[in-house]
Amino acid sequence: MRMTFIFLLLNIQFSIFAQPFSAYTDLRQRFNVFDNGVVSSVEGLPPIDFKIGRTAVAYLDNQRVFKVFKDGMVNTVNDMMTSQFAVSDNLILYKSSNIISVIDGSDVVLLSRLCERYALGDSVVLFYDINRSSFNAYYQGKITELETFLNITDDDFSFDKNVKVSDNIGAYINYNGELKVFFNGESQVLESQRVQNFQVGRNMLAYVDINNMFKIFYNGHTFTIDPFAPKKFYGR
Repeated sequence: MRMTFIFLLLNIQFSIFAQPFSAYTDLRQRFNVFDNGVVSSVEGLPPIDFKIGRTAVAYLDNQRVFKVFKDGMVNTVNDMMTSQFAVSDNLILYKSSNIISVIDGSDVVLLSRLCERYALGDSVVLFYDINRSSFNAYYQGKITELETFLNITDDDFSFDKNVKVSDNIGAYINYNGELKVFFNGESQVLESQRVQNFQVGRNMLAYVDINNMFKIFYNGHTFTIDPFAPKKFYGR
């Protein structure tokens, strides 16, 4: 009960501080952004795609130019090169060919020049760098190498299956079957044997270990919640 209360409190705090952002295309086909009570017309034609974060709106304009609206201004990131992009509360990640970069505040950080597997959380990016044969985490301006490999299989770093991220936290199963967590910029092993299932949520990780015990990692500590696995559990 106490753990549930803590998670609800964090959710309420997040909602209070979230900035009111929205974006839409009007009847005249103009693309508009609603930013804290002010409507700005940013494009004369509908964008190909757009995504909304807590402090910015990222979009591909009608000519596939990647742009970001932030602090009342539109900035061009690159021209006709961005193939994918994602937005979280604090980060904007974009992919040009196989190069991935992240916009963190006013900084643009190159993460990898050759990357196909990655996942974006609120303030965390987990990604596999093919050139360096390394699995890495980005958090608060720093890239941390988590694992190094010569070769990987299709199941290694299979995102949404073996790699999951959320707010301030990432978790993954490495090639040895260990469950590892990356939290607040640090990595640690939680289980040395492959777990049955795991889910990540805001600042927490829930999982069922090899002995069918249900556990939660929260704020640097692991709690055994139940000696039996629940029928279902979710991270949020």
